[in-house]
Amino acid sequence: MNKREICHFLATFGRSGEFNMEFDRKLLQKAGLDGREEFFRIYTWNPPAVSLGKNQDSDRVLDTEYLTKAGVTVVKRPTGGRAIYHKNDVCISLAGILHDKNAGGITAKEIYNRFAEILKLFFENLRTKTVLARGPRLSGDHRSGIGKLPCFLSATPYELLASGKKISGIALYVGKDRFLVQSSIRISPHSVDDFEYFRGLVKDESVLANITSLEEETDRRFSEDELEKALSKALSAGKGYYVINIDEGEI
Repeated sequence: MNKREICHFLATFGRSGEFNMEFDRKLLQKAGLDGREEFFRIYTWNPPAVSLGKNQDSDRVLDTEYLTKAGVTVVKRPTGGRAIYHKNDVCISLAGILHDKNAGGITAKEIYNRFAEILKLFFENLRTKTVLARGPRLSGDHRSGIGKLPCFLSATPYELLASGKKISGIALYVGKDRFLVQSSIRISPHSVDDFEYFRGLVKDESVLANITSLEEETDRRFSEDELEKALSKALSAGKGYYVINIDEGEI
């Protein structure tokens, strides 16, 4: 392909759970309009919040009374997948349109793999080697219905592992003519307290056995600017996109 694909790229750090999910919904609605076929966004959460997959029941998955007392907001993602406590993580989303395969565009079956490859390049730019997961990694002692488990406690295909441990979760929504991918990448180490809000889970040090973070893999901290540049580089240098930087006011 001689002509490089175009993506529109923006960062919105330190926003609430409500803002983050509504903004990804907005990007999904805007995909394909005015010639803007793909949007990549990198963002963080402030204050911390829990996001649920679009088909999850909060009362079945979470201790909602505990969350209310702790002042932690719960939001629904437009994508599927399982619950995530967004604290000390960074998220990357991609909203785009589906093309007919005969037109040379991306198809639904290719979305996960393509997005995961971009994330792998993002991690490489942050000195972290990752591989695709091949299936669940949670021991039977912790299973109380896989759909109830926090996202980071098991890795499904196309999610990413570093040093054999899960470092990134990926969730997908596919509509009639457009799609949205959302990922969560752990920046600093988890603690057992990160899982206090979840029902049906053995809450001890064993929950930390198969999860890792950027700080643990690199023994260093990363600024928001470094994270943003790492993704931009992955898009332009690695995947060959022509990257157009935009801000939230342009959406």
